[in-house]
Amino acid sequence: MNKKASAVVFVLALLFSTVALLQFVSLVKANPVPYPSTPNTDLPTLTVQTPQNYSDIYAENSFILNYSVTKPDSWNHYHLGIPVIGDYQVFVYLDNNLLDTFLDYPRYEHVTKNYSLVLNGLTNEWHILKIDVRARTLYKITKAAEDPLEHFMNTSATIHFNIIAENRMILLTIDETATIPEFPSWTILPIFTIATLLIIICKHKHYPKQAIQPSY
Repeated sequence: MNKKASAVVFVLALLFSTVALLQFVSLVKANPVPYPSTPNTDLPTLTVQTPQNYSDIYAENSFILNYSVTKPDSWNHYHLGIPVIGDYQVFVYLDNNLLDTFLDYPRYEHVTKNYSLVLNGLTNEWHILKIDVRARTLYKITKAAEDPLEHFMNTSATIHFNIIAENRMILLTIDETATIPEFPSWTILPIFTIATLLIIICKHKHYPKQAIQPSY
């Protein structure tokens, strides 16, 4: 194939790609994402697989972290391949230092996602390993709103462990999973306004205005 023919093929491919993109954009505009009107507060489930008490890998001061994240059934709603309810991102910390991150990918698969991470060159002391699953759910108060609002929450697990390399053993404890939901930012102003009005009403009830005495 000569250079002229290659150029024609490239231009045609670019043209078809542009047309397909415009059709997809038009399809999305004609079929807006049906976001819920209130934030979904169901959290993903974080499960840490307890490692074996005895393993050859411990002799090399290494540790394999296996865990899984399962999205709630209420999240199983997609529109044109777009997650309507929410998604998540995983952050793994070793001794308070960020070790790795994992994305909810592919997002269109509503299945339990298994993760595995190898930690090498560990020192002979107690370590703290934290898995933080940061979830985000989307919603629109009104259908007319252009961009969806975001509601953030997270679930996490903390693992304390120490490897005894000469005995090929591990000492390990796993803290119970903690969930920390967060208020969406738009709720702060209404809550503050309502609290202020309640204070003013209570103040007027307890301290009624005194009648002004006429002066002679």
